[in-house]
Amino acid sequence: MDKKSGEKILDAEGKEITRPVSFVTGDAEEGEVRVDGKVNVTFTFDGSNLAGRTTVVFETLYRDGKEVAVHADLEDEEQTIHFPDAKTTATDTATETHTAHLDEKVVIEDVVKYTNLIPGKTYTVTGTLMDKETGKALLNEDGEPIAVTKEFKADKADGEEALSFTIDSTKLVGKSIVVFEDVRYEGITVVLHADLEDQDQIVVIPEIRTTADDKTSGTKTMTLGEEIILVDTVSFSGLTPGEEYILKGRVMDKTTGEVLVQNDREITKEKKFTPKESDGTVEIEFTINTLELQKHELVVFEKLYDLKGNLIAEHEDLEDQDQTVTVPKKPDEPDIPPQILGIHPGNNGMYLIMLLAVSGLAGVMLIILRRKQREAQSE
Repeated sequence: MDKKSGEKILDAEGKEITRPVSFVTGDAEEGEVRVDGKVNVTFTFDGSNLAGRTTVVFETLYRDGKEVAVHADLEDEEQTIHFPDAKTTATDTATETHTAHLDEKVVIEDVVKYTNLIPGKTYTVTGTLMDKETGKALLNEDGEPIAVTKEFKADKADGEEALSFTIDSTKLVGKSIVVFEDVRYEGITVVLHADLEDQDQIVVIPEIRTTADDKTSGTKTMTLGEEIILVDTVSFSGLTPGEEYILKGRVMDKTTGEVLVQNDREITKEKKFTPKESDGTVEIEFTINTLELQKHELVVFEKLYDLKGNLIAEHEDLEDQDQTVTVPKKPDEPDIPPQILGIHPGNNGMYLIMLLAVSGLAGVMLIILRRKQREAQSE
């Protein structure tokens, strides 16, 4: 029976869980006309759907088809079996969300809220970090699963216990971590919470990738000019929808490996945004004088922070071609060397005289040509 509803519990096939046992009483002691004894009734069934519920066993005794005794008391603890349950919430202690920050020492706290344990009894809870993609346990430097075990005494039937895990998130970028829990009493599992799809159990280490382009041409070759827009498209994954983030970018000169400086200021930019989904893109723009950077390669570095100042993700790679643009050299204007005209470049007076002579000769030839044309027309 279900203690809360007072209704009969049904098995997976929708049938009542009942067991008949026939027995014969033993002989009475000398001088006795009645006998006492006991009979075991064993129920075998799938109890996976009973997590968090309390069951009570009712018994009815028959003789020759007639009811002779009944024991049906929903409040009788001796008739009661408790099926414990647990719900867990895993978060990064720094961000206080399911999004982890980027650091060599990140603490993930898993709060296990249990129900239906027996007050006064001692239990152990073990948490294990799992890789959501592979479904296998994450391993530490010694090749052992990353797990924490804690012993606790249940003061009440319902309560909570917290487990803490320390990880290096810089080695787990792009992964989703799921915390599995196993609660045991005297070595026997009484609660198992292991669901790779449970969002409350998941902590994500975000990842960002960037693609830099010239805004005018849409290519990785920059336009030459004093105020040219370099646009960097940042792709992100694993962010918390509805949370505000700050994207900070800076343009690097690949030759020096330093931040690009123009007009005595570093070329940097930051932008706040709130993602609607965990995966998406955001753009950030930089204004650059490319005339000063001919034949240079520029690389855009990006860092992502939450509003608490925690570094969430970064993408900084001088060799990443997706982050790189090239500034071309301005084409040279064609010149006519004075030597072609037989003039020494330093003899400006002679150069002027020759220009005047050539111009005069051209004028004389034009007059002669027009005179011949008029004579031909009169004839």
